Amino acid sequence: MKLEEVDWEGLKKLSGEELINNIFQIFTIAARDVQLRKSDDPILLGLVPRVSELLALKPEIKTCAPMLSSLARALGLWNYIDDTNSDFKDDLIVEFATLDRIKIVMHREQLKVFETLSQGQNVILSAPTSFGKSLIVDALLCSPRYKKIAIILPDYCPFGRISSSAIAAIRTQV
Repeated sequence: MKLEEVDWEGLKKLSGEELINNIFQIFTIAARDVQLRKSDDPILLGLVPRVSELLALKPEIKTCAPMLSSLARALGLWNYIDDTNSDFKDDLIVEFATLDRIKIVMHREQLKVFETLSQGQNVILSAPTSFGKSLIVDALLCSPRYKKIAIILPDYCPFGRISSSAIAAIRTQV
């Protein structure tokens, strides 16, 4: 089996031993693919939120949470690390990637963009839906470094919402 062939809707219909075996097989393939594919491979990156959704829906695979955290750590998707079962290393990674003012954990690529902008450099970012571009803007708006931020968007692209925690942080700066 390849990760591209996983039937995610079909997995949601499974239960018990069959579901556990399928999830374990997916993690086995993912562990191999982490070594063979690039860390920004969309198939690998998409695996983490899909398994996370399954964990939330299916209590019988709750024991897979540490494997999901391990995969999330390897791929830089730190916002998917399960903090209820994390060790010191995971706690440290999550702490590093958490923006205090809005209490959000960024993933590796978001953090790279945020740090680049925080250093005063310009960035042109073209990223897919659900990458977290609005989160980066939220974080910049909360940063005391900037008083004004210019965001240029195509006219057909509606801008994502600004989070309520970002708005609260902005109000405290004014």
